[in-house]
Amino acid sequence: MKFLYLVIIPALFMLWGCGSASVSESMEEARMALERDDYRSAKSICDDLRESKTDSISENIGVLCDMSIFYMKIADSVGRDDNMDIAKQCYIKAFSIDPVAAHEYYSRLDVDDMAYGALLESMVGTPESPADSLPETSIAAVDSVAPEI
Repeated sequence: MKFLYLVIIPALFMLWGCGSASVSESMEEARMALERDDYRSAKSICDDLRESKTDSISENIGVLCDMSIFYMKIADSVGRDDNMDIAKQCYIKAFSIDPVAAHEYYSRLDVDDMAYGALLESMVGTPESPADSLPETSIAAVDSVAPEI
């Protein structure tokens, strides 16, 4: 009977709450599950987010970056290549939306998460930032616009 109260009832509340939880609440639940080494719950939460709230996360750099790290942690502990593939997809999507913000996120990772960010970068690479893709302007063109001193 104790098992019912300790495991099943909280699980039911969590399942009931997932339908109405916001993206940030779900992300916090996943973060807390990872801190408890509850990789199965973290994966379930992240999978639910990806499947049911795709529009909410598809343009949110922070959520995409967090999910890439979450899935890397899940892959590290549970294995399965599909977790790593999802992490790479989130990483690529974040850089495709806003390379500067994504680069900023990964450069500020906690020490514990730096290895996951470095592994993602080594597997996928870092897309060029918008500044790198700007056409080069010749010195003559700049001089013609610059005021004379």
